Amino acid sequence: MNPVKNSYPNGECPDCTLPIPDDVVEGGECESCGHAFYEQVIVKKRITIDITYDMNGTDEKYIDHLLRFAVEEMSGNGMFTGSTPAEVDNWNFDITTTKLNKCPLDS
Repeated sequence: MNPVKNSYPNGECPDCTLPIPDDVVEGGECESCGHAFYEQVIVKKRITIDITYDMNGTDEKYIDHLLRFAVEEMSGNGMFTGSTPAEVDNWNFDITTTKLNKCPLDS
């Protein structure tokens, strides 16, 4: 059994649906369309970023908007995968807020 070929439904190229050769190797290309074949390994990654703001009168909703925009820009500009053959199946994010008491001595 070839783990690369077995990673693809029906052993077919996902772009042109031609059968994948039994001897395909990792990174090998489809003879018809040039699709590069890789063993399909699915992983889930998590990024945690904690940001503490001194709001200085800034509307929290605006900061949330900026954070959403930053994440969407990363996704829309291919920054989750760079120039690799990896593909993002799905992603999500959540913004939560915790109110902190400012220490009176920090003033």
